[in-house]
Amino acid sequence: MVCCLTTTVFAEGFIGSVKTLTGKGYVVRKGDLQPIEVGGHIFQDDTLVTVRNSTMDVIFRDDTRLSLGPNTELNIDEFIFDPLHDDMSFLAQMRTGSATFLTGKMAQIAPDKMQVSTPLTTIGIRGTKFLISVEPEVK
Repeated sequence: MVCCLTTTVFAEGFIGSVKTLTGKGYVVRKGDLQPIEVGGHIFQDDTLVTVRNSTMDVIFRDDTRLSLGPNTELNIDEFIFDPLHDDMSFLAQMRTGSATFLTGKMAQIAPDKMQVSTPLTTIGIRGTKFLISVEPEVK
Protein backbone atom coordinates (compact mmCIF):
# COMPACT_ATOMS: atom_id res chain seq x y z
CA MET A 1 0.00 0.00 0.00
CA VAL A 2 1.30 3.45 -0.95
CA CYS A 3 0.29 6.57 0.92
CA CYS A 4 0.91 10.09 -0.24
CA LEU A 5 0.98 13.20 1.91
CA THR A 6 1.07 16.66 0.38
CA THR A 7 2.04 19.70 2.32
CA THR A 8 3.29 23.21 1.71
CA VAL A 9 6.99 23.57 2.41
CA PHE A 10 8.22 26.92 3.72
CA ALA A 11 11.85 27.99 3.53
CA GLU A 12 13.34 29.63 6.59
CA GLY A 13 11.80 33.05 7.12
CA PHE A 14 9.11 32.38 4.52
CA ILE A 15 5.77 32.94 6.25
CA GLY A 16 3.33 32.69 3.38
CA SER A 17 2.75 32.88 -0.35
CA VAL A 18 0.53 34.61 -2.87
CA LYS A 19 -2.16 32.18 -4.01
CA THR A 20 -4.08 34.37 -6.47
CA LEU A 21 -3.59 37.80 -7.97
CA THR A 22 -5.79 39.83 -10.27
CA GLY A 23 -4.34 43.02 -11.67
CA LYS A 24 -1.10 44.17 -10.09
CA GLY A 25 0.28 43.40 -6.64
CA TYR A 26 3.42 44.59 -4.94
CA VAL A 27 5.48 43.94 -1.85
CA VAL A 28 7.56 46.54 -0.05
CA ARG A 29 10.56 44.71 1.35
CA LYS A 30 13.36 46.60 3.11
CA GLY A 31 12.09 49.85 1.60
CA ASP A 32 12.08 48.51 -1.98
CA LEU A 33 8.77 48.27 -3.90
CA GLN A 34 8.76 45.08 -5.99
CA PRO A 35 6.07 43.48 -8.15
CA ILE A 36 4.84 40.15 -6.81
CA GLU A 37 3.24 37.25 -8.65
CA VAL A 38 1.30 34.11 -7.80
CA GLY A 39 3.62 31.85 -5.82
CA GLY A 40 5.65 34.82 -4.58
CA HIS A 41 6.99 34.49 -1.05
CA ILE A 42 5.85 36.65 1.85
CA PHE A 43 8.27 37.41 4.69
CA GLN A 44 7.91 39.00 8.09
CA ASP A 45 7.88 42.83 7.87
CA ASP A 46 6.68 42.82 4.23
CA THR A 47 4.07 45.34 3.23
CA LEU A 48 1.53 43.96 0.77
CA VAL A 49 0.12 46.45 -1.74
CA THR A 50 -2.66 46.25 -4.30
CA VAL A 51 -3.62 49.00 -6.74
CA ARG A 52 -6.89 50.01 -8.39
CA ASN A 53 -8.90 47.05 -9.74
CA SER A 54 -6.46 44.55 -8.18
CA THR A 55 -6.90 41.84 -5.54
CA MET A 56 -4.46 39.47 -3.84
CA ASP A 57 -4.98 36.27 -1.85
CA VAL A 58 -2.28 35.07 0.55
CA ILE A 59 -2.00 31.89 2.61
CA PHE A 60 0.18 31.79 5.74
CA ARG A 61 1.99 28.86 7.38
CA ASP A 62 -0.86 28.21 9.80
CA ASP A 63 -3.43 28.20 6.96
CA THR A 64 -4.67 31.71 7.74
CA ARG A 65 -6.03 33.14 4.51
CA LEU A 66 -5.90 36.83 3.69
CA SER A 67 -7.72 38.47 0.78
CA LEU A 68 -6.76 42.04 -0.08
CA GLY A 69 -9.13 44.30 -2.00
CA PRO A 70 -8.14 47.10 -4.39
CA ASN A 71 -6.01 50.02 -3.15
CA THR A 72 -4.90 48.18 -0.04
CA GLU A 73 -1.72 48.45 2.01
CA LEU A 74 -1.11 46.01 4.86
CA ASN A 75 2.14 45.40 6.75
CA ILE A 76 2.91 42.02 8.33
CA ASP A 77 4.83 43.21 11.39
CA GLU A 78 5.30 39.76 12.86
CA PHE A 79 4.36 36.20 12.04
CA ILE A 80 5.64 33.34 14.17
CA PHE A 81 3.99 29.92 14.11
CA ASP A 82 5.84 27.32 16.14
CA PRO A 83 3.23 25.42 18.18
CA LEU A 84 5.76 22.79 19.30
CA HIS A 85 7.57 25.49 21.30
CA ASP A 86 4.42 27.45 22.15
CA ASP A 87 5.76 30.41 20.15
CA MET A 88 3.07 32.14 18.10
CA SER A 89 2.33 35.69 17.02
CA PHE A 90 0.51 37.42 14.18
CA LEU A 91 0.70 41.22 14.19
CA ALA A 92 -0.38 43.22 11.16
CA GLN A 93 -1.04 46.89 10.41
CA MET A 94 -3.79 47.77 7.96
CA ARG A 95 -2.99 51.22 6.58
CA THR A 96 -5.66 51.59 3.90
CA GLY A 97 -8.03 49.50 1.79
CA SER A 98 -9.92 46.34 2.67
CA ALA A 99 -8.96 42.84 3.72
CA THR A 100 -10.82 39.68 4.63
CA PHE A 101 -9.20 37.24 7.05
CA LEU A 102 -10.09 33.60 7.49
CA THR A 103 -8.08 32.57 10.52
CA GLY A 104 -6.10 29.35 10.61
CA LYS A 105 -4.52 27.15 13.25
CA MET A 106 -2.99 29.97 15.30
CA ALA A 107 -6.42 31.40 16.14
CA GLN A 108 -7.54 27.94 17.28
CA ILE A 109 -4.46 27.30 19.44
CA ALA A 110 -3.64 30.80 20.74
CA PRO A 111 -6.27 33.35 19.69
CA ASP A 112 -4.81 36.01 21.99
CA LYS A 113 -1.65 36.02 19.83
CA MET A 114 -3.36 37.50 16.74
CA GLN A 115 -3.85 41.25 16.30
CA VAL A 116 -4.58 43.57 13.41
CA SER A 117 -4.14 47.32 13.88
CA THR A 118 -5.65 50.15 11.87
CA PRO A 119 -4.85 53.85 12.14
CA LEU A 120 -7.57 54.18 14.79
CA THR A 121 -7.87 50.81 16.56
CA THR A 122 -6.40 47.39 17.31
CA ILE A 123 -8.46 44.25 16.82
CA GLY A 124 -7.78 41.08 18.80
CA ILE A 125 -8.68 38.00 16.78
CA ARG A 126 -10.51 35.14 18.42
CA GLY A 127 -10.81 32.75 15.50
CA THR A 128 -13.24 33.61 12.76
CA LYS A 129 -13.70 35.21 9.37
CA PHE A 130 -13.75 39.00 9.38
CA LEU A 131 -13.45 42.03 7.09
CA ILE A 132 -11.52 45.20 7.80
CA SER A 133 -11.93 48.35 5.74
CA VAL A 134 -9.82 51.47 6.23
CA GLU A 135 -10.70 54.58 4.26
CA PRO A 136 -7.88 56.90 3.20
CA GLU A 137 -7.53 60.04 5.29
CA VAL A 138 -9.16 63.06 3.65
CA LYS A 139 -7.09 66.21 3.94
